[in-house]
Amino acid sequence: MKYGRDGDTRTVGYLGEIGYYAPSELTDPDLAIGAGDLTMHNLEIDPQYPNRAYISWYSLGLRAVEWREGHLHSNAKGEGVNSWNMHEVGRFIAGDEYEDSSGSNFWGVHVTEVDGEQYILGSDRNTGLWIFQWQCQDVSDIFYCNAPQQ
Repeated sequence: MKYGRDGDTRTVGYLGEIGYYAPSELTDPDLAIGAGDLTMHNLEIDPQYPNRAYISWYSLGLRAVEWREGHLHSNAKGEGVNSWNMHEVGRFIAGDEYEDSSGSNFWGVHVTEVDGEQYILGSDRNTGLWIFQWQCQDVSDIFYCNAPQQ
């Protein structure tokens, strides 16, 4: 396979899987029942920390994941994901905190900067525009975000 940009071409001999990430609703039929639309719409890389990405995942909300080589999650501890070399560091599902919500239907995500502050914009088809800022908070031994920044 060849790829290139601005005339620079490189040959890659093997295109193979180096990691994966999937909310558990995608891999466990019992969790999938009644969970809604179980597909992602778009992914955006964090320009300040390229190992982090934000994903809009329709009914499963907005997810933040980081490349963490060596991590493996099988949902055995209730972490809610199945992943290898990817670690979920945040999630927001409209309806979890807001009982009057019709649930998530996150269609898009965009990372932008205004006056030196970074914002993550999430477009939810049920509840409108959500505006987030990244912050790290340890909450348990399986869902953490304090890996060393590289």
